[in-house]
Amino acid sequence: MLKIDFWNILINVINIVILFAALRFFLFKKVNNILDERKKIAENETEEAKNIKDEALLLKSEYEQKKIDIENEKEGIISDAVSKAEGEYKRILDEAHTDAVKTKEQIMSEAEKSRDKIIKQAMDEKAEILSQAEKDIADMVVDAAVKVSANSLEKRSNEQFNSDIYDEFIKKAGDTN
Repeated sequence: MLKIDFWNILINVINIVILFAALRFFLFKKVNNILDERKKIAENETEEAKNIKDEALLLKSEYEQKKIDIENEKEGIISDAVSKAEGEYKRILDEAHTDAVKTKEQIMSEAEKSRDKIIKQAMDEKAEILSQAEKDIADMVVDAAVKVSANSLEKRSNEQFNSDIYDEFIKKAGDTN
């Protein structure tokens, strides 16, 4: 059975104190030193992480500023390119208009020359046709006169016949005109 006695309790308390002192001297100091070192390392790493985070935020703000600057520069370049393109467009359009006007004038000039040439050819053909018609009429008149003369010589006695031939001659001469 278990006895509780004063010496026994005292020895146990002394043993516990010695054990506590030994553990503290050999174990707790070293453990506390290790914990303190780890705490310092953790604080250093936390400080270093905070510095890296601050540096990253600074780099991020610089990046965002550069991004804004690049965007503004891009818009400026695009604006310049658009204005240059519009100027080039207007120049090409003006050049095309000028070329169109020159081509129109050239075509009009050629059309007038062709018109004048066709009119001259038509006038020449008209003169030739009129000349031929005059020759044909003169030939018809001569033929009619020859017929009238021949008929009048054969039948001079018949006045009515002469009057008919004369009327026929007038009629033929009137049809050709």
